[in-house]
Amino acid sequence: MYNAIQSSDSASRIIGYVLNEKLDAEVDRCMYASGIGCVASTAKADFADTRDRFDPNDKLTVQAYSAVISASKEEFDPADPEQVYQFHMVSQHAAEMTFPGRQILVGTQIDGETGLVHSHWVISNVAHEDAEMTHTVKGKQVTEKVVAGKPFSSAMSNVFRIREATNAVLADEQFMASVGYDNSRLGKLMSVRAGLDSQGLNFLVGEHAYDNTALVRSTRSTNGWLGELKARVEHAKAEATSEESFRELLTHDGAVVLNERGKNKTWSYTYTDGADRTHTARAGSKRLHSNDFSRNAILVAAKENKIAAETRQVSPQVLAFEAQQAAQQARFDQRQAAREASTQAKIAANELASQKRLAERADVKAAADALRASKDAEHQKAVRAVLDNPPARFAQLSDAARMEQLDKLMIVKEEQAVGLSKRFRTGQREAMRRAHGLSYDEAKYLDTLWEEQGCPGTASERPAEQLIEDEPAERTEVVSESPVALEPQRKQAAQNEVNAGGPTFAQLLADVEDATPESDTSWLEKFYPSRPRQVPSPEPVEQEAPAKPEAVIVEAEEPQPEHVDAPVAESELVDPVELTRTVVAAPVEQEPAVPDAPRESLLRMVQRPNQRKQRAITAMAEFEEQHAWRALADAQHFDDSRVPSGIGKAWLDEFGDYLDPAVNEQLRLRVALLEARDAEYTAGRAVLTERSGLETAGGFVDRHAPRFKKIDRELRCSNKRREWLVAKLTAGDYDISDEDRSAYLKAVIDENAAQIDQPNHESDQQLSVQ
Repeated sequence: MYNAIQSSDSASRIIGYVLNEKLDAEVDRCMYASGIGCVASTAKADFADTRDRFDPNDKLTVQAYSAVISASKEEFDPADPEQVYQFHMVSQHAAEMTFPGRQILVGTQIDGETGLVHSHWVISNVAHEDAEMTHTVKGKQVTEKVVAGKPFSSAMSNVFRIREATNAVLADEQFMASVGYDNSRLGKLMSVRAGLDSQGLNFLVGEHAYDNTALVRSTRSTNGWLGELKARVEHAKAEATSEESFRELLTHDGAVVLNERGKNKTWSYTYTDGADRTHTARAGSKRLHSNDFSRNAILVAAKENKIAAETRQVSPQVLAFEAQQAAQQARFDQRQAAREASTQAKIAANELASQKRLAERADVKAAADALRASKDAEHQKAVRAVLDNPPARFAQLSDAARMEQLDKLMIVKEEQAVGLSKRFRTGQREAMRRAHGLSYDEAKYLDTLWEEQGCPGTASERPAEQLIEDEPAERTEVVSESPVALEPQRKQAAQNEVNAGGPTFAQLLADVEDATPESDTSWLEKFYPSRPRQVPSPEPVEQEAPAKPEAVIVEAEEPQPEHVDAPVAESELVDPVELTRTVVAAPVEQEPAVPDAPRESLLRMVQRPNQRKQRAITAMAEFEEQHAWRALADAQHFDDSRVPSGIGKAWLDEFGDYLDPAVNEQLRLRVALLEARDAEYTAGRAVLTERSGLETAGGFVDRHAPRFKKIDRELRCSNKRREWLVAKLTAGDYDISDEDRSAYLKAVIDENAAQIDQPNHESDQQLSVQ
């Protein structure tokens, strides 16, 4: 009997392998399947429920353990369906005795290269109930408590403890008799395999059980090949009528080679066992201690067989018996050939399925590589499209002027992802648009050009002292019709007014109070498009005759004609001072709105080496982009079935900063709702346990006692409370404020008061925490 155990981070994958759940599988791998603490057909869901109950934040990296036990063909014949089922019952009982308090899936199979019958155990890492585990430590029995919700200990995964428990089940005469096992076949096969006539087999226990340890010791310490060689020589000796027929009968299958040595023609036999190991024994030696195997003895026996065959009278009964034996042998050979053909067919089917899987994986990899190459080509194409069609602001500039504008206007931010030591620099398009008044296309062009140039350093990343030294001492504002360009001139004009004794603080405060508040809040949608905001409607204003816009006069200390965009003819020259008095009368035309690019979640920037965390991050990014923002924009609740699994408090603490604040808030409310549901579940279990204790102690009389009624009322309210929490979770309404809580509890108490206080309370009514 062979035993082994190993851990796994995916219980579903191991269960799928044991149960052979592949739809395209051509070989039925699993013969029998049973569940301990679970149902075999729903083992995946049962294991997941236990993990969600005791490990909701998915802190354990190991979900299950996989153990294998295998039996030799002498112990359990894989060609006999009854013995295969007996082995499954032995395996199930051994698993239950080895891992008490845990959910176990036992699957028995007979496939594989060796064709031996074996069982797979899938053991949940988290215990689902309290139990006691007994094992031997340094020759002493030690009892260890198994606590519900706790993972494996080092003693549980000890392979020697598993072997000890399996050997105890095989040596249990009463249990082995209950499954119908007969050890007489094992005794016969092992006595032939032992090879020594005086060999005593002491591993059999009664008529049904056997000591596996003694069995392994006896097979390792005996010359099993010698017995097989003797049996072959005796069979050929009994059938041969000459030396040639003896040689043919002995060496027909190639397992035995007959050799002659020396002048006396001493015979020696070379035998090849089932493991392709060769053994040699000489006739008359200690191993073949008698002269029954020498050349002279074989020739004498062959001569006697020839004389007996010529002189004997065969009766019709003997002929009929020999014909019957020959027919039985032919049927046996036919069944053996059919089994071998079936085994070879299974092996071929498994190899074909393996090649098919490898081909599918190669196709998937090739498709992924092609998709990646296509995306890279599309990205390069998009980059070239942006760089080959610069906005009007940069189209007429030379390469040097364009790089100067890039260094001046580009805003770069250096960031570091949580959990990673590598820092990366990214362009901030929104920051550029707000700081420099750029359009969407201009900011996109600068960001693309910056990445194409290898992400060089920009003015936004240099120290403030260097920026001050690089700026010119005196600067004259450029005359422009753009409001963004006029802003520095307004600041300079305001400073000049203050220096010249301009308006006081009271005057400025009065101007601010008289100003009309800005009513256009559409720019907020670029940052939080998921939240609908009401735009305040402006107050109605009486229509008056249109007045001419007042002129805005901006003065500068020194004019600089070289900043004027268009050349001026000599006949049009005016006083330089007049150039600095610019009249802005006509309203400035607004640039057409450019639609924003599709918004991506910030989680797309996060990369984790842990595949399980990365899958959760990717799923959460898709949920935020495809569902969360749309639901919030439509003022709808989340679809709780679409929330990725594994999103708990620990995950939000680590990655919540990358989420939209509104989405982060809703998910934290969901975590609070789940914690409230679990707390209510625990409280309801405690009340139910107390109620059951009162029923057991007092019987029907105490059902009408005030204490029992109080507990019954608490249990009803707990059930209603939990149903309410589950309903809110299913509906996606995660907010459980104090007002909702108190109003609901009051409604529950009023609703159940009449039913609870009825004198005819049904005694057999059972309330359970779902």
